[in-house]
Amino acid sequence: TPARRTRDSAALALALALVAAAPQAQAVDFVLTDVGTTPMSAQQYAGFQAAANFWSSRLTDKVTVYINISFSDLGANVLGSTTTDRTTIDYSALRSRLTTDARSATDFSAVSHLQTGPALSFLATQGDLTTRLDNDGSVNNTKLVLTTANAKALGLTTVNNAGTPDARISFANAFANSFAYSRVNGQVPGNK
Repeated sequence: TPARRTRDSAALALALALVAAAPQAQAVDFVLTDVGTTPMSAQQYAGFQAAANFWSSRLTDKVTVYINISFSDLGANVLGSTTTDRTTIDYSALRSRLTTDARSATDFSAVSHLQTGPALSFLATQGDLTTRLDNDGSVNNTKLVLTTANAKALGLTTVNNAGTPDARISFANAFANSFAYSRVNGQVPGNK
């Protein structure tokens, strides 16, 4: 009937409007900068970009992560090298942000097992190889070091300086012809 078609059309329009208005999945935005002494090939850069796109599709924190990438002379038998920038955070601030950021049953379980703070107590091995309970409230009990990318994702820093990389990834020029830079049907080609 015409009334039923109108009702069905209205319901469909409402459903489409709700889907369109629903918040879109947010993803990490990776900004890759080639800092090698010799610019990488388009194929090499595309390999890095494919990896960045893969992780962007799986990580939902709306942050920008800057990564310096390169092919460089790394020395004999060195395939690659990575480093990350780090920051020091108060344990209580980190615990609070982890609690706020928890979304899944696994997240809630992990957070429920964190010490309440403001300081951590843990077993530590001393220089003389003896073990003792470290609960004196000193810096190693109250501060934690984490990557700047993780600090951004947790909202613990607002620094988003394009001139300061959060990480560096370098592969050896000596092995540049040994890598498969693309996937074929989801598989790495067999000859690489």
